[in-house]
Amino acid sequence: MKQFTWTIFCFSLLLFSCSGNDPETDEPATKEPAEAEKEPEKELEILFDQTTFTDDQSLPLLRELGEGVCNPAEKDLENYFRPACNAKFFKLFAFRENTPMKDAFVLLVKARVHNFPIRRTFIYQREKGKLVKVNGFAANLIGMRKTASDYKDLVLRFNDEDQNHFNCVYTWRSMHYEFDRVEQINDANIKKEFQDSMNVEIHKLIETKGLQNL
Repeated sequence: MKQFTWTIFCFSLLLFSCSGNDPETDEPATKEPAEAEKEPEKELEILFDQTTFTDDQSLPLLRELGEGVCNPAEKDLENYFRPACNAKFFKLFAFRENTPMKDAFVLLVKARVHNFPIRRTFIYQREKGKLVKVNGFAANLIGMRKTASDYKDLVLRFNDEDQNHFNCVYTWRSMHYEFDRVEQINDANIKKEFQDSMNVEIHKLIETKGLQNL
């Protein structure tokens, strides 16, 4: 872990030393054409500030997942260990175009649910009539992006014990989501010259800590 923290520290120094701009005096750097033309992606901001679902699919799907996820009989919304099937604890999103949410959805789970300290993100898909978990991440879902395929890319934020955070893109391949790239470290964009090495380092961290194998 110390080696990785040193890598992040060195990366931060390179990131800011290579910019060469004084934010108080310099003009903003000119964007590359591809970057300038790209429409910015909107992040998701989930507050878990409601106690009722705004759709008619989320509650039945949670109940279908069973008591390993939530307790349909629970009324106490302060019970995080065996939580109610309630919007206070869970949020569902469709991730496949032209596919109803009941057959393919992302489940975002609030921090502290099941005594887990941080948010978790799970991917479910219906196979032969049954819901099957195909991915589980110890990460917060912060974005979903349309792709050329029916499957949206997921933007997940991972954290380490040194309070670093990493925004990573996961792409659907071979019947589940796989790591594609890291886009930001501590809210700093990855420069092109560091992309390959940072992909290796961050993916190694995620795998070593078991953050994508829940």
